[in-house]
Amino acid sequence: MKLNTRRFLGMFLVSSSLASGFLSAQAATPFLTKSSGAGFIHPDYSRSESCEMFFDRVVITKQYGALQTKEVRMLNMGAEIAMLIERALKEPVQSQPNGLCDGPTTSVTLTPQIDLSPTPTQVPVYFTGGCGTPALKRKGPSSSALMDLIGTYCTVNN
Repeated sequence: MKLNTRRFLGMFLVSSSLASGFLSAQAATPFLTKSSGAGFIHPDYSRSESCEMFFDRVVITKQYGALQTKEVRMLNMGAEIAMLIERALKEPVQSQPNGLCDGPTTSVTLTPQIDLSPTPTQVPVYFTGGCGTPALKRKGPSSSALMDLIGTYCTVNN
């Protein structure tokens, strides 16, 4: 079988252009977000954090009662992240009953960057659930890789 290099190169250039357009289309919207909260607690003792992953940076925000801290870390995601996101969106979500109420919660959501609506859709990757809401976990290698990204880049160096 002979490879048609001209056709292959053309397909490569088109897919590379789509991927770079994908990465720059909504740089203002994080593609992956982790949010954690302490649950029902007196406001003075509340603790929460969010981590937003963009293609060029990670923004970690922590709230300690009225005090808020923000850390920005620069990074460079390759175009391969677009394919990882696309594969993760196709992986199944496992739902599990959760009887916990008013406790700490954690959620990791994916925001497909091709959604150009004013309020882009957030797709769950992981959610602890609470107050009758089931726990959710997207199952598959691409979702696991996204969880690893969150674990790697969303920790604050103390």
